[in-house]
Order: sequence, then structure tokens, then C-alpha cells
Amino acid sequence: MELEVRTTRVGRNSWALPLIAQYQKKILPFDKVEFKNLKSDQRFLENLNPKDVVWLCDERGEALGSRPFSKKIQHLRDGGCKKLVFVVGGPFGVSDAIRERANFQMILSPFVLNQEVALTVLFEQIFRAYTIIHNHPYHND
Repeated sequence: MELEVRTTRVGRNSWALPLIAQYQKKILPFDKVEFKNLKSDQRFLENLNPKDVVWLCDERGEALGSRPFSKKIQHLRDGGCKKLVFVVGGPFGVSDAIRERANFQMILSPFVLNQEVALTVLFEQIFRAYTIIHNHPYHND
């Protein structure tokens, strides 16, 4: 399954970019995850196939623990999902069109997180999900 994380306007000198790159390398033995830092949130919905599954990270979304998150990813993967796209909005959130296109909305924390922290948490949780799926000892309950 192809994984993609889309966000907007993270500066090229952001402290989060090296961490994201580090997690991309950690995830690579399990799956490739592409990071798209778009210039405008108007581009979030570009180049999406109608069959692509879109998960929006939003403070009004459903709360998941690490195990349920990994089970949802595994269910999509095992069910033949070709592409899972995560969307992390910028400082002012996302448009209604993006909310409507999202197949699922999830919250990363009950705290409001800035965009860079949210991206870092998301990448770590994707890595953790794959370690759970593959019975790797990284995760412990």
C-alpha cells in the first residue's frame, strides 16, 4: 500500500523536517511513505484517485490508540487499499472540501498541536503501527 502525508507551507528550515526524514527511513523496511509539503492548502485534493483513502488529522476527529490505529492501517492494506493519504492542515486548519473528501478524521492528541509537532507525532505513529503489524519489539503496552 502506498502511503502519503500531505501538509502545507512547512518552511524548508523547519526543525521537523529532519525528524520526518528519519521516520521515513525507519518506515521504509515496511512501506514507503511520501511526504508532500504543498505551497497551498488548495492543492490538498490534487491528483487524488477516487479510490484513494484520505485520513484527515483534525482536533475534532476520532481518538485512536496505537493498536487500533495499526489495526485500521492493516485492515486497509489487507483489504486491497492502494493508497492511504494523511492530511495535516496548516495553522488555520483545512477547508470544508477537504473535510468532505476525508474518509476518516482522527485526532492525534487532545491537546491542540502546532503543525510541525502534529507531523512528527503522525510519522512516529505510522512507524509504531507498522512495528505492531509486524510484531517488531519497538512497541510495548
